[in-house]
Amino acid sequence: MTRWTLRSRLIVLLVTSSVIVIVVTTTLSVLFVGSYMRDQIDNRLVTTAGRIEAGLIGLHGLQIDAATTESMAKPENAAVVIENDGRVAMAVNTDRETAVALQGAALNDGRPHEVPDRPGMLAIRLDIGPAQASFVDTDGTIVQADAMIIGFDTRVAAAAQRRLVLIAAAGVAGALAAITAATVLIVRRSLRPLNGMTEQAHAFAAGDRTVRLPVPTDDPDMQRLALTVNEAFDVQQQAEARLRAFVADASHELRTPLTTATGWIELYLQGGLTDEDRRDQAMQRAMTQLGRMRVLIDELALLARLDRARPLDLDPVDLAVLATEVVEDARVINPDRTFSLHAAGPATLLGDAPKLQQVLQNLVGNAVQHTPPGSPVEVTVRPAPTDAGEAGSRVHTLLVTDHGPGIPVEDRPHVFTRFWRGDASRTRHTGGGGLGLGIVSPIVAAHGGTSEVISQVGYGTTIRVRLPAKVP
Repeated sequence: MTRWTLRSRLIVLLVTSSVIVIVVTTTLSVLFVGSYMRDQIDNRLVTTAGRIEAGLIGLHGLQIDAATTESMAKPENAAVVIENDGRVAMAVNTDRETAVALQGAALNDGRPHEVPDRPGMLAIRLDIGPAQASFVDTDGTIVQADAMIIGFDTRVAAAAQRRLVLIAAAGVAGALAAITAATVLIVRRSLRPLNGMTEQAHAFAAGDRTVRLPVPTDDPDMQRLALTVNEAFDVQQQAEARLRAFVADASHELRTPLTTATGWIELYLQGGLTDEDRRDQAMQRAMTQLGRMRVLIDELALLARLDRARPLDLDPVDLAVLATEVVEDARVINPDRTFSLHAAGPATLLGDAPKLQQVLQNLVGNAVQHTPPGSPVEVTVRPAPTDAGEAGSRVHTLLVTDHGPGIPVEDRPHVFTRFWRGDASRTRHTGGGGLGLGIVSPIVAAHGGTSEVISQVGYGTTIRVRLPAKVP
């Protein structure tokens, strides 16, 4: 089944809407004109009947001939005088057969009706009392009339109405043709920028990441669309660049420890490590390199689990206790550093303890990694105030502060972005793989919290994490 293009759907929709509006409007107009003409004919027959009846009353006792009758009925109307016995006594402005048809019509309510066997003929009956005027037939016979029937042939009006319908139909056809042509031109011209955008998008999809959509200046909607798509192209290009950089870093990072560990093992297998102390040193070096590989693999695996949005294992957790454990471990690993912990009291919340510990480890490790040797690191836990309202609105605050070089303003929006490093030339030893804070942000968000960076170049950086003080 062939799918319609946007251009085809717009053209069909607009033309169909125009057809419906024009046809309905024209049909209602024709019906209104026809109804109006019929009402006018009915009113004219009723008026004529009333005028003749009033004239007969005024001509009481006179004898009325055919010429007078025709004058009273008007030339456009047929007039038939009916005798007391029901026969046609006089007929003017019509033939005998029509007169008989008028005489036989059921006209008893004083309103115009259609005459059977005479299409287009309307007639009205008015009764004539015996005391009113008498009529003189064409042969001179004086008759006493019982009724008079006034008829009107509507075929001329019907023909005029048919001509009106034909004219309206021709006008509708012409208008629809003009509307269709104008719609096609307008839609094609309006959607023309999309053709250029489509070609550019195909070029981008084919691998040319430098292309961007042309931005029209005369159409705000198309302009907004082009700018949005170009922004998406920029984001995609930046993401791919970050991913390529990360893959290169990860490959180098895995290759280096793997090569080192393999070298020591090969040296051992070749008999080059006969000394026991030397052999123990080699195994320790190999374990260190394998540990570096394991850290990176664990970080990637953690990111994969976070992306799958697995549910957290929620239990009551004291953030101050976790911070104490992480700081103690950091002191052992980095004896040349000064780590200070400030906790005003328990900070209990409902959370996933291993993942929150990972947050603390990454924050402290990030502070150690990006500051000069010997720089102090401060960890602060501020429990939520007990008078801050209900538990759902209370938050614990975690601050990890270093006294390093700080982060430039233009880099701060990206510090929680995965694979991002402020200086692309840095290795993992100086800049890391860009996963530390990229892991912090989704874990904090999964707990309903927020994370932000506060930094001043030359004075240091503080990472602030707020976590809801939810308790079971």
